[in-house]
This record gives sequence, structure tokens and C-alpha cells, in this order.
Amino acid sequence: MTTTTAITPIDSFRSTLTKMQPEFSAALPPQIPVEKFVRTVITVVQMNPKFLDADRRSLLGSCMKAAQDGLLLDGREAALVPFNGKGGTALQYMPMIGGILKKIRNSGELASISANVVYQRDQFDYALGDEERIVHKPHLGEDRGRAVAVYAIARTKDGAVYRQVMSVGEVEKIRQSS
Repeated sequence: MTTTTAITPIDSFRSTLTKMQPEFSAALPPQIPVEKFVRTVITVVQMNPKFLDADRRSLLGSCMKAAQDGLLLDGREAALVPFNGKGGTALQYMPMIGGILKKIRNSGELASISANVVYQRDQFDYALGDEERIVHKPHLGEDRGRAVAVYAIARTKDGAVYRQVMSVGEVEKIRQSS
């Protein structure tokens, strides 16, 4: 009596990823082993089995884009996001803030970057124009109040300084649209 075992969708996908390892390896930066990248993708798909029902080209294409950017699809550096279209569900690669910061740090162009939250009781002042500046003195008491703004400051190696300030309302508006 012979028994046959059916190949499960995850096994089929794992086989496809194994066959694509040379392509991923060529796209990945040297500090990310291809085995780690593939394991991360398999873990994401096992945790979200519906991804196997999505358009396979969009799934594999998203994996390749993540590899080219040197980001892991772990939900911190990058994620797979499902979108419903005419042909069913497609997946799209989306870098997360951790991945964007990683790419910036790895570019070699950035000297430093910082991001902070401003609370109601903090002293905060910023000016635009020719002499842009941000002055933030956090309240040192126990209750700083509610968050009112966020800001980031980036300094490039050539000495340029970039600043961005957003109110909590602006951040929420962006979050709702994404």
C-alpha cells in the first residue's frame, strides 16, 4: 500500500522561494544572508495564510523589492500589505519607518537623525525661514500632558540640516489615509 501526501500551499511556496534564492542573494546586501531573508518571508506567510491566496506575482515581486532595498518583511523594517483589485487580492511591499531609517543610515549620507514627541507642558519653539531652528525643553515633572506635536531633525555629512515638525492632528490625518 503506497501513501501519497499532497503538497500543501506553504510547501509549494517554500519550494518556489528556495528556487529563487540565487535571485534574492544577488539583490540582497551582503550583511543579510539569503537564508534569513527567506525564513522571514516564510514566517510572514505562515502567520498570514491568506497571502498564499493572493496574486503570486505580486507576492514574489514584493519579496524581490524588499530584497533590493535590503529590508526584511518582518513588520518592523517592511511589510506585505494586501490590496483588493480587479483580479483579486494583490500584495504590495511597504517599507516601515524602521526600514526607512535603516536605509538612510546605510546610505552613508547621514551624520545623525533624531525624532521626538512634544507634550503640552514642554517648552517648544520652532522657526521657519532663513534661520530655521527648533528649541525643545521637555517638562521634567511626572505629567507632561498630552502629545501635541512630533518633529525630526536630520544632519547630512555635508553639513545640511533638515527639520520637519507636524502636529498630532497632521500625523493622525496621514495615518488615517494610509
